[in-house]
Amino acid sequence: MALGIFELDLLRDDSGNAVILTGAVVTVTIEGSGVAATLYDDISETSGPGNPFNVTGSSIVFYADQAN
Repeated sequence: MALGIFELDLLRDDSGNAVILTGAVVTVTIEGSGVAATLYDDISETSGPGNPFNVTGSSIVFYADQAN
């Protein structure tokens, strides 16, 4: 399986400081089908954050199968 890393720095204020966005819920879907993607915490595919998952900081990082 070809995994790609997805990183998103969610929010920054006007001074460039990270803004914590606790409580937001993110759902990652496969474009075109709308099916929830399988997400992983690392390239070894041993665990994942679940989908949807709750944001606990100012950034999101996960791996997903790019072939879907």
